[in-house]
Amino acid sequence: MGLTLAVIPSAIRGGGVRYAHGSASVLSVVEDDGGGGGGDGCGVVCARDAVLCSPKHVVIRTRSSTCLSRLTLCRLGDDVGYPNTVVFAEASRLFLDGCRITCGGGATSVAEALHAFDGFAHPAHALDACACPAAQQGGCRPPVDSQRLDRPQAGVWVGAAASVFMTRNLISCTMGPGIKVYRGTLEAEGNTVAYSCRGANVVANGGKVRLVRNVIRSAFGDGISSWNDAEMRVEANHIHSNTGSGVAINSVGGEVRITDNYVFDNAKSAVLFVTSQAQQAVLSGNMMLEQNGGGGVQGLRQHHKARGRMLTPMHCAPVAPRRDVFDASLSMET
Repeated sequence: MGLTLAVIPSAIRGGGVRYAHGSASVLSVVEDDGGGGGGDGCGVVCARDAVLCSPKHVVIRTRSSTCLSRLTLCRLGDDVGYPNTVVFAEASRLFLDGCRITCGGGATSVAEALHAFDGFAHPAHALDACACPAAQQGGCRPPVDSQRLDRPQAGVWVGAAASVFMTRNLISCTMGPGIKVYRGTLEAEGNTVAYSCRGANVVANGGKVRLVRNVIRSAFGDGISSWNDAEMRVEANHIHSNTGSGVAINSVGGEVRITDNYVFDNAKSAVLFVTSQAQQAVLSGNMMLEQNGGGGVQGLRQHHKARGRMLTPMHCAPVAPRRDVFDASLSMET
């Protein structure tokens, strides 16, 4: 039987933030029975009304079909373990909808840690934020917690036996990647992932990843980083203001499709191919590529063929397999 974790108030009247504390595997949920404004009248407390927090190295671990909806999840402290994350999808299916996720870092209280969400729209409106680049606002870059940079803490960890679907979530100010895929399967649509304090906002270490209409911004590293032949589908996202590249492909294999994205204001290139690749890469319909510190696409060499543009990694020998890239507006940095 699947598990649904949610908070149903006895009366939706708000009344301040209530906290539920628990270990890595057991959590108690506190109903909101206070008075005052708040709530949205839909029968489930909104994310800012119910906060689940824990000092353990995993706040929520799922091993069976699970749905987490409209919760705020916060990891505090420096407990060491593997993995070090707020949500760990170890096996089976996990559905995350309308949640807010953060790591406390150097925060001394939960209330202080929740400032990570200041200025952002409610996760339920994340899809609206993808309408155009002008809509990209909210949040402010937090100070770097230099004392904890050697202890990365992820927001959501997708294990090898897990399949995760995420929509309308806000992941902000994690001490490691906002989303880490370790050979599992991830589909994420309409989320905001921002302000990773160490490395990329989204890291795929193998597995299958589909990112659609997300806002991926302001990491101390790349926006998206792919390793170990991960299969990547990056479609119609807004990837901007990261201190590295917008998208970095670091492995020699794995099928890559990067289409219809806005990629802009990144300190390095819009798309970076670090190593030789034998599989096909498709880049199509991406916009604002030149509005990045390192230009458009790096790491591939352009070849003209009758059927269209052919691109090969710059470090490949002439006999190496070529990557087909179809993008009429593609800019090349050689």
